[in-house]
Amino acid sequence: MHEYSIVQALLDQCELHAAAHHATVVTKVVVQIGRYSGVESELLMRAFETFKEGTIAASAALEIVTSDDRELLLLSLEAEQP
Repeated sequence: MHEYSIVQALLDQCELHAAAHHATVVTKVVVQIGRYSGVESELLMRAFETFKEGTIAASAALEIVTSDDRELLLLSLEAEQP
């Protein structure tokens, strides 16, 4: 299940984005998953819900947009600043 490593990379990006923008909480993560990327949306969602606990994205919602290509893209992050 490479979804676990994908989620870890997403959470790492959340940490970097939050630090760069002096944010305290990431509230939303939007990714695009290509139909031919080999990534299972349901597994990615389950892995995100499991591994986000205890991170800056603990309360974040994951939104998944599908496309007809092979790419997996981080489209956007939403965060709150103090």
